[in-house]
Order: sequence, then structure tokens, then C-alpha cells
Amino acid sequence: MAHTLAAQSVFLVSPIKPFFWILLVLGWAYLAAIIDKDASKHYFNKTLWNGALLGTGLTAMLVMLFVPVFIVGFLLALVIVAGGFFAYHSFRNTQVPPKDKWDLTFNRVRDAIDERAYAAAQENASIKLLNKDTSPIDVPVGDDPAVPAFEAFENAMNFLLQRGGEKLELHITSEKTLFQAFVDGMAFDLPALDTPTGMALVDYLKAKTGMDPADRRKKQSAMLLIDAGELGRHNLALMTIGSTRELRLRIAMDPGKQTVRPIEQLGLLPQQVQQLEPIFGDHTQVVVVACPPGHGQTTTLYSFLKKHDPYMLSIFTLEEEVAFEMEGVSHELIASAADGATVAKTLASVIRRDPQVVMLDSLTDAQVARTAASSVDHTRLYVGMNAPDTFAALKTWAKSVGDLSIAGSSLRAIVSPRLLRRLCPTCRVPYSVDEAALKKLNLPPSRVKQLFQHSGQVMVRNKPEQCPTCSGIGYKGRFGVFEIMVLDDQARAFLAQGKLDPLRSHLRKNKMLWLQEAALARVVEGATSIAEIKRVLGGK
Repeated sequence: MAHTLAAQSVFLVSPIKPFFWILLVLGWAYLAAIIDKDASKHYFNKTLWNGALLGTGLTAMLVMLFVPVFIVGFLLALVIVAGGFFAYHSFRNTQVPPKDKWDLTFNRVRDAIDERAYAAAQENASIKLLNKDTSPIDVPVGDDPAVPAFEAFENAMNFLLQRGGEKLELHITSEKTLFQAFVDGMAFDLPALDTPTGMALVDYLKAKTGMDPADRRKKQSAMLLIDAGELGRHNLALMTIGSTRELRLRIAMDPGKQTVRPIEQLGLLPQQVQQLEPIFGDHTQVVVVACPPGHGQTTTLYSFLKKHDPYMLSIFTLEEEVAFEMEGVSHELIASAADGATVAKTLASVIRRDPQVVMLDSLTDAQVARTAASSVDHTRLYVGMNAPDTFAALKTWAKSVGDLSIAGSSLRAIVSPRLLRRLCPTCRVPYSVDEAALKKLNLPPSRVKQLFQHSGQVMVRNKPEQCPTCSGIGYKGRFGVFEIMVLDDQARAFLAQGKLDPLRSHLRKNKMLWLQEAALARVVEGATSIAEIKRVLGGK
């Protein structure tokens, strides 16, 4: 008896042993709570099992108190508590369906870890793919081969969204994989992907959008909705096409959010708006919109269409792909592989319906030009053309029509847009230009005190940091500059005679501005920079 009391005294005064006693009690209580809840769920004899668990708990505590060697007593108590739990576990697994059995092996621990990793991946993903009903699509985790592909997609989308970009392009060949983001028309190289990761990204996005991952050659398109958290929800237009040598993926941002702009918002100078306004008052002759690809041709064509009331007039478009759905306008598609004869036949068919306005998105060949030129007595045609400026477009039009007199009489105007990046208003930097340089640019020194250039940095506590508005690019958004050639009777007479130099002089007398002059006017305003003009228009 004296020995037992001494053991109790040593146990009570020990600073560590009561901790293990409390730990054992808490562990027993936790297991008892689990078993009590589980027994109720499966309608087991709760009284029996609670009594048994209470007995094992009391037995374990007495063993810890009365076994003289503490570590031996603790281990025996632990075995007693665990034995009660395993007894319930063995009984339980004989009573429940296989799918409800408890698994106490390492697989259960591993599954729990995997579940937490899965939940964390879904929660922490900055870009989430959504189904058509806006429910989230699972983010790949673990050893799924799509994990590095999704990470590359996530990083690329974050880069694009933070900078207000317009598209991503992935180009895969046997030699390399090129991944680029396009922001305001400029390509930015993203971190390089190896070919397997690039292919996995294409296959992953195809599978999630209902395309066929197995068919890598056929052109396939789909829409995808994403949730980018604070950066909002966005619609992506995906297009893939391949061959024996390459595979391409294009992801366009929010194509449905593009809107038709009034011509006053295109970037035209006030005097250019005045030159164009009379053109929209009649419904005859051809107006050509000419520029290199990606410089606002489609937007300009649709803005011109918007000057005509679709509820008062019959308006048609002939396009390979409808860029803007305009209410009241009849949109007709032209197959991408259609030859000139087919396009000309389609145009002639539309003209026979006696429309007032027709827009043709691209002048494909001479046969189409001749059909257009012969159809302008009662119809206004807006025609897209790939040409660097108005005079190049004029020469192409005249050559395609084949008769200078008909080419001139059928032509009302040529408009040549180019897109320039707008200087970031937060970080643009003013600088002074000497008089000699201004005179070389044909700018009046008395009226130009300073110009601006891009920076990409702002000063924070006297230290340069990346500009938060433009993400360090120095530009934010784009606007158009235009060269506008309006033909009057005298200009058509010069064209009919093939006298281009007198035509040029005549147009200058009528205050026609060259592209460079229109662009420099926007430089003086501080909207863009000399460097941007050189990049887009070329020259020194």
C-alpha cells in the first residue's frame, strides 16, 4: 500500500506525466465520440458499446495510475484504449456494406492527403474553367499529366488579363513550342513550354470544351467561360488547327464584347470626319478600307455600316466570319476556301436583291473587283483590301478593275487606318525636342513645346517601380489614325488618264493628310510617341 501511494505521489508531482495522462484521456474521448455517432448512424447497440468503451477508458486510467513503471503503464493503457476501438472496428466492418467499411491502412491516410490537396487546388486556382451552367471544372492535381499544362495556361491568362490583352497563340512544331500573348497588337513571349506540355495543353482544352483531342489536323472551334476572380469572368474563343508539321492554338479574349464604334470614336481627326460625312449621304459607288491585317479594317467597315439605318435601308454583309451581329443587317457567309469566281457570283446574287448598302470584307481578285465596280449605280459598297496606304490601294483597285475610267467612276473614297498604341497616362514622360528635329518632322516649333515617350515606371518614395496601370509596358490601349482619299470629278479625270502625280497634288490641295501627318498630330496631343509611329508606319 505504501508503495502504491508513493507511485501516485511521484505521478502527481511529475510535470510531464500528467500531460501524457491528459493526452490519453482526450484520445479516448475523441474515439468514444466517433463510435457513439457511428453506432447511432448504423443502429448498433449504443448502450453496449458505450459501456464497453467506458470500461476500457477506466481500465486504462487505473493501469496508468497503479503500474509502478510509468512508461509501461502508459503503453498498456494505450493498448487497452486502442483495443476497444479495434474491437468496434472489427464488429462494424462485418455489419456495413463494403463501400462504408473503415480502412485503417495507409491508403486512407494517403486518400485524406489527396483530398486536401485536391480541395486546396480548387480553392487556390486563380483561373477556373466553367461549364455552360457556370459550375466549375475540376483543376487537375497530383500526377495528372495535365497539371503542368494547366499551370502554363493559368500563368498565361493572368499575364494577358492583367494587361488587358486580346489573345494567346501557341505554335507547336517538332523543333520548338512558341507561346505568345498579344497586348494591344504587340506579341510578348511567354515562358517556353516543352512539346509534350504544349500538346497536353491543347488536348486538355479540347477535352474540356467538347472538341476532339484525337483529331489534331481538322480546324476546330469552341467557346470557354473562365472565372479569374478579381479580374472577372471572360469568354474565350478557342481555335485549333494542325498539319503534319505543326499544331496551332489560338485563344481570343471576349470576342462578343467587341462593339461597333461610331466613326467619331475611331481616332479620326476633326477635319477627316468632315471629309467623310458627305460620303454617307448617298448610296452609290465603292468605298475601300485598306490596311495590313490587324489594323482595324473590320472595325472601320462596321463603323461605316453603322452610318446607315438598317430599318430604313436594305443592308448586307458578305464575310468569311461575322465579326459583329448588327440588328437589321443581313449577314451572309463566304467559305474561307471560296475562289474569286464564287465570291463574285455571291456578290452578284446579293446585288440582284437591290440592296442600298453592301459590305464585302475582302477584295479577293480582279473578278470580284469588276463585279463590284459594275454594281454601284444604286448600291454603296464598302470593300476591305490588304494594302499599306490609299495610293497602293488605288493602284490595286485600278489594276483589278482593268479600266481606269471605270475604276475612277466607281470609286468614292479610300480610307486607310492604322492602329497605334496609346501612351499610358500614368507613366508617360515629357521631353523637349530641338527646333531642327521638329522642322524635320514638319512640326511648328512655336506650337510644340514638348512631346511624350513611354516609360513603364513610376516613382514611389523616390524609387522607380513598375507602373500599375500598364504593367510596365508604357502603353495602354490603342486608337486609329487614318489616311483618307476622297475622289471628286477632277481626281477621277486624273485617274482615268493615269496621271497619278497630278492626282496626288490635287488631293493635297484638297487638304488630304498622309498617314504620317495624322499620326504626328496625335503625337503632339500626347496620345502616342514617335517611337510608336516608327514601329507601325516605318521610316526614320
